[in-house]
Amino acid sequence: ARGDGKSTVLVFPKGQTRNKSFISASCQAKLRVSSMIKINWQQVTLFFIRMFFQTIGRFFPEFSAKRVHSMMNRPQRFKRPVREEQLKQQSKQSFLHVENQKIATYVWPKDASDGLDDSRKTVLLVHGWSSRGTQVGAAYVEPLVALGYRVVAFDAPAHGDSSGQMVEMVSYSRAIRATIAQFGKMHGIIAHSFGGMTTQIMLYNLEEQHLVDRVVIIAAPSRIEERMQYLKKMLTLPPNTEQALRRMVSSEYGADCWDIYDTKTFVRDLQQPALIIHDDDDTEVHPMTSERISASWKGSEHFRTKGLGHYRVVWDPIVKSKVVEFLHDTPATDSVM
Repeated sequence: ARGDGKSTVLVFPKGQTRNKSFISASCQAKLRVSSMIKINWQQVTLFFIRMFFQTIGRFFPEFSAKRVHSMMNRPQRFKRPVREEQLKQQSKQSFLHVENQKIATYVWPKDASDGLDDSRKTVLLVHGWSSRGTQVGAAYVEPLVALGYRVVAFDAPAHGDSSGQMVEMVSYSRAIRATIAQFGKMHGIIAHSFGGMTTQIMLYNLEEQHLVDRVVIIAAPSRIEERMQYLKKMLTLPPNTEQALRRMVSSEYGADCWDIYDTKTFVRDLQQPALIIHDDDDTEVHPMTSERISASWKGSEHFRTKGLGHYRVVWDPIVKSKVVEFLHDTPATDSVM
């Protein structure tokens, strides 16, 4: 099977058994080598990136910190899979202009309004880092539209079809706010990963709290410190480079950013019912972060899963049913799947 949604099928002649001898030894060898190269390429790339920061970083910490800082704010753009491209074509597409950038928006069903004049209840989808609005949409558009909702998604700055090369938390959250201003009151928001953290920032700064009724946060970080620790571990940064990077982040967000950009600050006064979802086997964002969010968000429901990781939790049928049910019913208590 291939990752583009299509399948590769081997057709065997009549009477031929399906065994390794049917494929030539040279072909088998090429397949094995190709597979090894594909796996090793990723490992080798990460190895050299780590070596760069471990060596150059020891002698030129400020230079290395600037490179890491750029990586922090520069998402990767990936080609949309076939299913997302099809979903995109089924939407009504337009652009918002936010801080001199074009923000791509998508609305389902296609005959729904792309403004304030729509009688349907609206659900906003907020994607994570290096993702797209259609990624979360591929999981939730169909069941929500079937229930009569208007579903809105957008590509954050420097993501998908939106303009820009770099983005940080505050401008990300402003794009969420601008989308709400364009489409009006949101019955619910479903936000994944980095989109979950920026949704919390947006709600913290939102004066018109009545514009959002319910919130679903899936696998989201809860502190800026967690992003720092993730980069430190992934890139094996030397201490002097880490300290230089911390100075840059403090200069960008303020010296008190390590305390301010924290879930305890973001959600402690929020009144919206919230469903906080996280998988115990998430290796991208520690499951403890959702416990911190739920503990700080009064009246929220904490829903835990196992064996799904950081990305499959968005697609899991039980999770999807839980999310859709939450948009209709009152949250219950802390639970484990």
